[in-house]
Amino acid sequence: MMSNIGILDTIPTWFWEQFSQASYLDLSHNQIHGELGATLKNPISVYNVDLSKNHFHGKLLYLQMMWST
Repeated sequence: MMSNIGILDTIPTWFWEQFSQASYLDLSHNQIHGELGATLKNPISVYNVDLSKNHFHGKLLYLQMMWST
């Protein structure tokens, strides 16, 4: 859990690769910014992701694809 720990940056591509098989990922209540589509290059298998209360923009293509199947 990395909620409310003061992250003030974008999420690098390696982050998604490192945590792609996690069952729960909480990045809420930080100041993460940027477009997730720029760093989320491959589908992830995280069952529950909380990205609320950050400053993201753009579409979440791979997350949308997982939910629509």
